[in-house]
Amino acid sequence: MKMPVWTKPAVWGGVFGAVALAKADTNAARMTKHKAETSSYSRSDIVRTSGWATMPGMTAPDYNLATACSDRLTATS
Repeated sequence: MKMPVWTKPAVWGGVFGAVALAKADTNAARMTKHKAETSSYSRSDIVRTSGWATMPGMTAPDYNLATACSDRLTATS
């Protein structure tokens, strides 16, 4: 499957944007819960339910973006 050239930069832009939004979230309890969670599925679920993986124009969060954002948040903690 051939992907357009812009796909990779767009996905990474979404990941970094979601991470920036997650750290700027006024509800620090979500970040605390994310850091305390041991299950990667539960961490990505927190990202999805918080709205951090819902890009402008989307009606639902993107699962792959939520997983990547969660992994990045875990790595920076």
